[in-house]
Amino acid sequence: MPPANHNDHRVNSTALRRQIRLRYRSENRFRRIGAAAIVGGVLFLLWLLAVSVHQASTAFSQTYLTLDINLPADQFTATGNQTQAQAIAAAPYNRLIKTALRDAFPAVAARRDKKALYQLVSSGAEYDLRDAVLANPALIGGSRRMRLLADDEVDMLIKGHIDRN
Repeated sequence: MPPANHNDHRVNSTALRRQIRLRYRSENRFRRIGAAAIVGGVLFLLWLLAVSVHQASTAFSQTYLTLDINLPADQFTATGNQTQAQAIAAAPYNRLIKTALRDAFPAVAARRDKKALYQLVSSGAEYDLRDAVLANPALIGGSRRMRLLADDEVDMLIKGHIDRN
């Protein structure tokens, strides 16, 4: 049924338009706040990714020690029914590395200090040396300058993750 008064219809439609206008403003404000929250979240994630990549960038490099390692032929001689390859694989690489470390640092004399000296190289350095000699047996019979992987604590010290004190 139509309104009894034409003015009542205008008042109602004016009030309705005002409510709709307020609703649109509220909806636009809500959209802007939502978009700002999404942009803020994306910026935070980008910052977090940048910080993580920066802090983890040192994980992509390794620290090596260069030592003059004596590889005397008598340490690689086959005995009994051993093949030459077996003799090369069974050579005392750990002892050869320790000797090279003692030669590089002759001032280290105390037993405790020598133990700390031997821990400068990685525990896998002897296997790296063995693999290098197995790959190139011509290295046997003299002193060779070799790069050996440093221990993980030495690596962290060099990269600045451990306090030098």
